[in-house]
Amino acid sequence: LLNIYYEDLYMNTQLEGKRILEFLDVKERPLRERTLKQNIRPIREVLKNYDESKGHFAGTVWENMFNE
Repeated sequence: LLNIYYEDLYMNTQLEGKRILEFLDVKERPLRERTLKQNIRPIREVLKNYDESKGHFAGTVWENMFNE
């Protein structure tokens, strides 16, 4: 079992890719990501309860998600 977290994959795609290939016992090779950000609007426009959520997550590891 290998736990993969989106945040880790996003922040360091190559390192996480290498870790996944090692776990699968697959020969290391260059990996290319083909993902695109689906929504480019500011989070304040997307999240209806932005201010409430920002307050709720203040002081947690998630508070940086609300920095504009």
